Order: sequence, then C-alpha cells, then structure tokens
Amino acid sequence: MDREEILILLDTQWKYFNEALDRIQRQSTESIKDADKKINGVITSLEYTQSRLDESLSDLASVVEEKNEALNKIRYLTEENKNLRTQLTGITERLNYLDDQGRRNNLRFECVHRVWKINSKRPAEMLPSETEDSSREPTSISMRTCALAPWRELGGGTGKDKGRRRQHLGHHSSTSISPTHRPSRTPPISPPPSHLTQPSSHTTPLPAHLTPTTASSRLPPTTPPRLSQRMPPSPLTLPIARVWAGVASGAQERSCDVEQRDQANTNTRAVKKKPGYDK
Repeated sequence: MDREEILILLDTQWKYFNEALDRIQRQSTESIKDADKKINGVITSLEYTQSRLDESLSDLASVVEEKNEALNKIRYLTEENKNLRTQLTGITERLNYLDDQGRRNNLRFECVHRVWKINSKRPAEMLPSETEDSSREPTSISMRTCALAPWRELGGGTGKDKGRRRQHLGHHSSTSISPTHRPSRTPPISPPPSHLTQPSSHTTPLPAHLTPTTASSRLPPTTPPRLSQRMPPSPLTLPIARVWAGVASGAQERSCDVEQRDQANTNTRAVKKKPGYDK
C-alpha cells in the first residue's frame, strides 16, 4: 500500500467515525429530551397529586368542623330535652295536684250541698218519722262528718297526720260525734193544747160525709213532695251532684262508721286511762 491509499483509508474511517459520533450524539440528545419530558410529566403528576391532597385535607378539616358542630348541637339538644322533661314532670305533678284538689273540693261541695238541702226542709214538710226524732237527733248530716269524705275516698292517713286532720275538721279524741253531743238544729214540735184537741159542746157536729173517717177513706193518700220539688238545687252545684251522686249517697253510712269508730276509741282510752293522770 502506498501513502495515498493509506490517506484515503484514514479519511474514510474518519468519516465513519464522525457519522457514528453524530448518530450517538443525536440519540443521546433525543433520549435526554424524552427523559426530560418524562420527568416533567412525573413532576406535573406529583403537583396534581399534591393539589388533590391539599383539597382532601381541606375537605377533611371542614368535615371535622361540621362533625364538631353536629356534636355540639346534639349536646345542646340533649340538655334542652332534659330541661323539657323536667318541666313536663313538674307540669304533670302540678296537674295531678290540681286534679286531686278538684276531687276534694267537689266532694266538699257535694257534702255542703247535701247539708244545705237537708237543712232547708221546713218542719211542716218533714215526714212524721223525722219530726218525732227531731228532739233527739238532728235532721242534717254533720258538716264535720261530711268533711271527712274526701279523706276517706282518697285513702286518708294514719298516725299524727290523720289525728291532726280530724282535729282540724272538728273531731277530738276525747269527744264522740254521736248525736247526743251535737245540738239539735230543728226545735222539737210540741203537741197542740188540750182545748184544741178535745171536742167542744158548742161546736156543730160535721155531716156524716165529712167526718174524718169517711174523708180520709175517700181522699187519696197524700205524700209530702220530694226534696228536689220543694227546693231546686243550685245551678252551680248541679253538675257536681250528678258526678258525685254515688259518693253523696254513701255519706250517711260513712258518718255512722266514723261515729262508731270514735265511740270505740273513746271507750278504749277510758279503760286504759291511768289513775292520777288527768289531761
């Protein structure tokens, strides 16, 4: 090989080398660009993820605040519910107390109404059985006995409270409420004078058809009018009388029971009384 051929060969190899170097440089540049693009994409995705995380954190904070507000509202409503329940309990107790007082007042009004009706009867309109016993026993129910009706209907009580109520209503442990201790409200009816009952010699005898025997046999038997016809009930106490008619019908029986019980208690105290103890 001569010198020219060697130069041509070296020139050709140099060209190949330059072409290969250029190709490698272009490939490296393209790969670097692709890597930059990928890195930029990753950075963009990371930034998007970071923004989403920030939004999620803000949403979570708002949710936590709403949860705290809801819990505070629940606590407030719970306290309000307790207060309303307490007020409702107080109102219920007040209503029960007023209902109880109403029942007691109705019973007292009914007893007063019965006493008023019985006391309003005139002596001339009373039955013979009532007029005969008027000097021994009053024709009306004792107000003190009628006042015990609400306590007996509601269960009454025992011990000191019961004794205080009875003493407040007029009953005493050492005094019986039998008819002998109570003054008669109706004066006894005395018989007519003898000069009015005996026949007079100056009077003209009645005809046969007007004699007492024939007149009483011909006329229909007369009965005294009812109490409701003689004295109409008051319009204020009429609804009470309708509601508590059953309680009023047993007032006389309750008064008899109270009298017997107090008489027995008085007898028991008289037996157990120690000598030298006077109170």
